[in-house]
Amino acid sequence: MKEKIIKSTILQMIGFGAARVVIYNYNPIGIAYYIALSCSRIIRWPAFPIMLVSMFMVMDVLTVAKYALIMMAISIIFWIFETRTNRVNILAGAFVGAGIMLFMELTDVFLKNQGTREGMLAMTTSVLAFSLSIILYNVMLFFISGGSRKNDSYKKQKKRHTDMVNAYEERIGHVSKALERMGKCIEELKDDYEMKEIKCRCNECKTLLRQNRIYRNKLNESKKVISLQLYEISKVLKNFSYDCYDMKRVEEDQEERLKDELLQKGIILRRIVVLSSKKGIDEIIVTMRAKRGKNVAIREIEKIIGRVFVKNVKLVNDEYRMVNSEEITYRFKEEPNFIVLHGIAKNSKDEEVSGDSFSCIELNSGQTILSISDGMGTGLKAYKESEMVVDLLEEFAYGGFDEEVALRMINSIFTLNGEETATATVDMGIIDRYSGVCDFVKLGAASTYVKRGDWLEVIKSTSLPIGGEEFVDMESTSKKLYDGDFVIMMSDGLMEAVESQEKEEALGEIIMGIKSLKPKEMAHEILSRTLELTKSNKRDDMTVMVTGIWDKYA
Repeated sequence: MKEKIIKSTILQMIGFGAARVVIYNYNPIGIAYYIALSCSRIIRWPAFPIMLVSMFMVMDVLTVAKYALIMMAISIIFWIFETRTNRVNILAGAFVGAGIMLFMELTDVFLKNQGTREGMLAMTTSVLAFSLSIILYNVMLFFISGGSRKNDSYKKQKKRHTDMVNAYEERIGHVSKALERMGKCIEELKDDYEMKEIKCRCNECKTLLRQNRIYRNKLNESKKVISLQLYEISKVLKNFSYDCYDMKRVEEDQEERLKDELLQKGIILRRIVVLSSKKGIDEIIVTMRAKRGKNVAIREIEKIIGRVFVKNVKLVNDEYRMVNSEEITYRFKEEPNFIVLHGIAKNSKDEEVSGDSFSCIELNSGQTILSISDGMGTGLKAYKESEMVVDLLEEFAYGGFDEEVALRMINSIFTLNGEETATATVDMGIIDRYSGVCDFVKLGAASTYVKRGDWLEVIKSTSLPIGGEEFVDMESTSKKLYDGDFVIMMSDGLMEAVESQEKEEALGEIIMGIKSLKPKEMAHEILSRTLELTKSNKRDDMTVMVTGIWDKYA
């Protein structure tokens, strides 16, 4: 505060000198200085009387009265702006101030019946006041902020952040390369069973030879699986470095406005940092506390940050509901543009256990992941297989694994069963709630439908289920979803229950005939109408998931 008073006093004294500079009985420098001072965050109320006294010493009373009216009009209009926007932008302020000066000077020229020369001179001095006010404002800003200290502070902070990110990226890169190399080494290892040769042909030796071959094959399969998993983990680690946030500079106008608005609510802002992901999603980290005896709801803080940064934000660490006198760092993240709701309907062949499993999870990254898995056959065995797939997909998703990597690693687990074949279909939908784009990934899954009003699209699959072969051959399709779209995913049992040569078209007609806009009602209606049209007993477990997407700001 003491520093602010000292700097204010210095600027007032400079204003006293600027007001004495008269050019052809005009004072553009004094008005420009007053505009710049009015737009700054310095203590500016003494400037009006100080500059008027200075002008009175070099101008006649009528001219001083004219400039007093100009300065008063500037103060009133700027005050009106500040009550609405909290601060006057220098470009707008310079334009308004110079405009007021031009109007008053031309009025004076007209009343005195002066010639064109005086009118042109008045316009020239007003343009000069406009330009000078912008220059003087930036000089004041430089002086108020302590020269380049703030800029240097930001640069140092930015450099520390960049160095830290680069260090982590380098370390992750080394670990990633090490894992990739380990995978190659394991794959290249020779096992002892390949070195043994049994020349005897008796039954006992033949049995031993057969066992050796089985063990060797299993060992080779295990080596391939472990090698593949290490390689996939190395890819995940590489992707982690891509997800690192970059530090963004907070404009001084924004920071000052945020401080003022928070202070009005009784909140003291200590620090603010804005990080931006490679996808362009901002995260605002704020360290603050409330004044003693004050408690402010987080919702109020979210609204203030949203107004200042012109984007909707939401608190990431949900455990906080109020801001109190304890100084805490809060993380606010840009809110997604879309909301997603889903509904499920199921009907199992075995009334106790269904072989289908499903999942719908929302990640902090702004993704919603939908998945349905149908285990081979029905009953408990099929349920365990499908549940394992869905559970692993959830864990990999929370861990930041790419869906392709996750499916390959899950497939490698299924292929470790040796002679016993285990398969399960996988149907995934990854919705980006920021952009509305949905990536569909299918392995042996039934068709998926996208419904938009009176329009319907079918997304088909011809790939094998997971565990069907050593390397997964997944099919992926990306679709842009819009406000009010519905995604209908289902297990094979529903499609097989339709007694028609054109099963997809028949199911499409059922979906288009449903008028409900609630996902849960739609799912139950699709299932019930399909069962009504099925004459024979159902042959498999049935699951249908309906997901609706809505634009928050449509």
